Amino acid sequence: NLTNLELGGVGNNEGNLVSGNGRDGCRLISCSGTVYGNKIGTDITGNDTLPNDPFHTEYNTAFNCNGYNGLSGNLIIGGMEPGQRNIFSGNDIALNIADYSGQYSVINNLIGQTLSGLVSPFQYFGFQMYYDTNHVTLENNFIYGVNAGVFATQGKNLLASDNVMGLD
Repeated sequence: NLTNLELGGVGNNEGNLVSGNGRDGCRLISCSGTVYGNKIGTDITGNDTLPNDPFHTEYNTAFNCNGYNGLSGNLIIGGMEPGQRNIFSGNDIALNIADYSGQYSVINNLIGQTLSGLVSPFQYFGFQMYYDTNHVTLENNFIYGVNAGVFATQGKNLLASDNVMGLD
């Protein structure tokens, strides 16, 4: 159970680029903290897709958050201040949360496409919530998925407000 996680940052060049890996871009299990200013599944500019699992050999996720064996996460993903926005793109699922006891705030992110509006043809869902997930807030995000912007099943307490879902 990792606490006080700081993945990325709000300063110039503090965010991470996580792209071109073999399967998932980033998988956090039972982590608590903040995720700011990252580009996951894009090139360094954020304008083009560079998916994890670029040969599409397995079902994959750009950014995956999971609880484990009673340990839960409490993550703030993105934010309204300059530099806090993350970009999640280029995979079957751009952002996935599966945690029955954690709390997640997903705020002001670009989920499912790049800054220039490109979408991976293999991407099914922008945001997915499943596996008895509890306590997720989606606020002020731009969410796009080829099949669905948001796919939620087997969960409860999803609050979604002020999001834009679909193409710009």
